[in-house]
Amino acid sequence: MALSQEVLMSPSRQRRLTAFRTDITAGKPRSDEHLFGVLFGLPADLQRELARHMVARFSPIYETHHPQAAWVQELLAGVDEYFSANGKGLAEEPETTYGGDPEFRYALHGLSDAWSYARDGNLAKVCTACCTSLIWAISARASNVWYADDPEAARGFERGDREACRGRGPRSNVAAVAVAQREWLLVADWLEEHQAGDYPQADDDERGKWFEWWQERECNL
Repeated sequence: MALSQEVLMSPSRQRRLTAFRTDITAGKPRSDEHLFGVLFGLPADLQRELARHMVARFSPIYETHHPQAAWVQELLAGVDEYFSANGKGLAEEPETTYGGDPEFRYALHGLSDAWSYARDGNLAKVCTACCTSLIWAISARASNVWYADDPEAARGFERGDREACRGRGPRSNVAAVAVAQREWLLVADWLEEHQAGDYPQADDDERGKWFEWWQERECNL
């Protein structure tokens, strides 16, 4: 889809945000480069609040799976207070997990790392941690739908039976794909509501260096 003349003339960060939405609407599972380009150089608190907001969307599901996990709400209600005031970390992973639970845990680790990097003034790594946290938070939502929609494939995946889930993973499941698309569009909505496109664009060389660093780690922490 061609971008309008108005978009082409807009600030670089806004162009990336528009391209990010266009990619997701067009059916791309993610738009890592545009996501990273929008977030890189934004205030740390803004990036972290976006990640926290999206992670929190899965927390009611996680608490349904694990009613004893009250610490999750405590963490999401105040990330800074949770990690700094009491020096708390993430509780041990429960013995039994379901659906998107593992991905949700990775998303929480992303929030923890983003807090640590913000404390140390490492804004570039705040961006990598928040992007990773967003990816895992949305993956948690998609996986949970996949488990409910195709339990046979999900059970095959859990026992390592590749044949049972060949061509039937979350990225092939219509319901899971739709949920992921919805969640990524919510990310775009949040960024627009918070006027992320109005912030000055970060240095392209610096952004490119850190995006490559992040990709070399397969977009993980």
